Amino acid sequence: MATFLARALGLVQASTDSATTAEEPAGPFAFSDVGVGTWHSCGVYVSGEVTCWGFNGYGQADTPVGTFADVSGGQWHSCGVRTDGTIACWGNNDDGRSDPPSGTFTSVAVGSRHSCAIRTDGTVACWGRNAYSDGAYSGQTDAPGGTFTAVDAGIWYSCGVRTDGTIACWGNNNDKQSDPPDGTFSSVSAAWAHTCGVRTGGTIACWGKNDHGQSDPPDGSFIDVATGERHSCGVRTDGTVTCWGSDTGHDGTHLDQLNAPEGSFTSITANAFHSCGLRTDCTIACWGNNHDGQTRAPSEFIDIGVGDSYTCAIMADGTVQCWGLNRDGQLNAPAGTFKAISTGQDHNCAIGADDTVSCWGRNHRGQASAPGGRFKAVSAGNWHTCAITSSGGVRCWGDDRDGRTNAPAGTFEAIGAASRYNCGLRSNGRISCWGDDYEGRAIPPSGNFKAISVSGFHSCGIRTDGTAVCWGSDSFGETNAPRGTYKAIGAGSSHSCAIRTDDTISCWGSQHWGLTDAPSGTFKAIVTGTYYTCAIGLDGAVNCWGSGSPSMRATDVPVGTFESIDAGRLHNCGIRTDDAVICWPPDSSRSDAPGGEFKAVSAGQSHSCGIRADDTVACWGANDELQSNAPGGTFKSVSAARIHTCGMRTDDTLSCWGLDFYIDNTPSSTFKTVVTGDNHSCAIGTDDNLTCWGSNSEGQSNAYPNAFTAVALGREHTCALRPNGRIRCWGDNKHGQTDSPEGAFKAIFSNDLHTCAISTDGTVSCWGYNFSGQTDAPDGEFKDLAIYDSYNCGIRADDTLACWGFNYSRRITPPPGTFKAVDVGYRHACGLRTSGTVACWGATPPPAGVTWTG
Repeated sequence: MATFLARALGLVQASTDSATTAEEPAGPFAFSDVGVGTWHSCGVYVSGEVTCWGFNGYGQADTPVGTFADVSGGQWHSCGVRTDGTIACWGNNDDGRSDPPSGTFTSVAVGSRHSCAIRTDGTVACWGRNAYSDGAYSGQTDAPGGTFTAVDAGIWYSCGVRTDGTIACWGNNNDKQSDPPDGTFSSVSAAWAHTCGVRTGGTIACWGKNDHGQSDPPDGSFIDVATGERHSCGVRTDGTVTCWGSDTGHDGTHLDQLNAPEGSFTSITANAFHSCGLRTDCTIACWGNNHDGQTRAPSEFIDIGVGDSYTCAIMADGTVQCWGLNRDGQLNAPAGTFKAISTGQDHNCAIGADDTVSCWGRNHRGQASAPGGRFKAVSAGNWHTCAITSSGGVRCWGDDRDGRTNAPAGTFEAIGAASRYNCGLRSNGRISCWGDDYEGRAIPPSGNFKAISVSGFHSCGIRTDGTAVCWGSDSFGETNAPRGTYKAIGAGSSHSCAIRTDDTISCWGSQHWGLTDAPSGTFKAIVTGTYYTCAIGLDGAVNCWGSGSPSMRATDVPVGTFESIDAGRLHNCGIRTDDAVICWPPDSSRSDAPGGEFKAVSAGQSHSCGIRADDTVACWGANDELQSNAPGGTFKSVSAARIHTCGMRTDDTLSCWGLDFYIDNTPSSTFKTVVTGDNHSCAIGTDDNLTCWGSNSEGQSNAYPNAFTAVALGREHTCALRPNGRIRCWGDNKHGQTDSPEGAFKAIFSNDLHTCAISTDGTVSCWGYNFSGQTDAPDGEFKDLAIYDSYNCGIRADDTLACWGFNYSRRITPPPGTFKAVDVGYRHACGLRTSGTVACWGATPPPAGVTWTG
């Protein structure tokens, strides 16, 4: 079953000659712990969230929200130790196996129908079934007294390592699995009917059933061991894994459970017929029986697509994982297996294993409504998509303005969809373009080509003789390709770059931000972004050049060697040679609150503002649209939105700063309160009437001529509170965000596609879009709330904080203590403590191995 090491608690050090020194954690799928159940597996991300995969017939893979330090899987249930030391269990709860005791713990181990854990004082507590299937007493939960450094739960028995290094076992002993040998050990692993432990000298000893050689460990020095039903595995001091015993299941089926992957590992865990290990780069590798997907660990990738503020990748098992901004469902990848993916502005399309196309994300122009049929290539533009059918023809769907979806007849080998036009490379080597012909970007040159690159305003191609030619906008010389022969090319927004046949790079076009300052050296792949270019050297290292401003540090390249890279507008992602994904840049400025005393604080998407004790406003974080350029003067309230901010001055007039479109037409009357949304703002006047301004795309700024006491703004909807406590909402209602509940309320809060309100009895009700649990409000009495698109935080009646919803960047893990105000942003939240100081959490700075992609 799962094994838990004293070494993990810092009680035992690995050998100094071990090769398992941790490497740089690998991208969004970096883990700190792994646990294996009978038909499922679980891992703890370095950010603390738990994920499980495999069989979920009893909910054992339905992980709870919150952050964890340890996880363990059993037959039909799982348990984890939260970062506050308490234990949470999920899945089957027959015999109370998922009802952990109260208190704080350092580790937990899950068996078949019982669990055991080590308390912070070193004692062991066990719970669940304490009898065999026939009801006869077994004793597996009767933990002995004393203190322990490690514990594991098997089938009908348990074992632990005492603080003096000896092993104690209790429960079933029919096969002598509970008769440990003498000596001292650093870890122990209990399975079906045999047990293994790592001695303090590094050798492995096993005892119990041995009908398949599972108790015959090899010679050598080890740092960890794990036992399954008929096999065992150990991590040697050089980090490699060795397995022994049977390689087949009950029916004789070959399961490859002895075929451990290559690489360096720090720990290992096993169950019935599969095993998982934590690599030194913090990725998880699993092997053995995969009947229920239990060995499909989220760690390796075969293709990647980078959107505006998000990333999607195809994992080694063919499934898709997405991370980043999910405003339009662009992270809600469908189930199934895929072999190629393309990201547009707000939507994605992927080719499945059966050659059909699936799309998801924003679909207001039909760009995600993929047709039936089989395809061999797909390219997602801004609001449309094009794909090459299995017979070579092109089909396009979505926004049909300018003829961008009117694909020409013929057969094609490659295709590129830009914002308003497309170009494709025909099977005969000719290029055809269609759509908006602004500045000739849809009029390609004649001749035969072997490569093509399409950008928003111009395109480039490599002819069959190796020469380069570009067409379209030439405002900065981006189509003036230099002489020479090339083998790879990339068209950026206002510049172009290409790899010559001698592997050096040449760039031309705009010299702003250093776009054409190509580095020396030799390279094998290149991608061009809006403000920068990145290339992979022949040695696998990545080199980027162009903008290096604080808000666009996409040229801060991570260490490592890469197989491929992709560029977004303000970030990059690459697949390393170890198949891990790394994205950059990181960004911690969004939650670096300034010192001093504040009386109010508001967090926007990438910036925050607060009112100091002297009533002046200070802002910090992103300032690309001057949303952090607070004006002088004194204020009584401030509200930070996505890319603009509004504040109410002490004389009751309004001031707004940030993107002009959202602050134009700011009213000049006097007001009681002001609130900012994504793209519109509303204020309640001193006459109690409501005024709204900014975007009105869904009628969200059509304020009713009634008296209101409070107002809350979503992305394209508005809700307001009447003096009688009733709620009235208007604007977009695609997800029920204007379907307000009955009852009397005293406060209301909206963001993106959902709304929450505090009733007169202090309880919270939420409605609207619930893709991440953001409308699943916790019980209890609250006095204040702050909500964002996929999560919320609130101040309870006792002044402590509670958060719920999507826990990206640990933003629903607030600090302890008491608070008098709270507000939440895109990747971070801020609270005003009762002491007057500001605390922020979330992306501040990232945990080891976590990178932001936006």
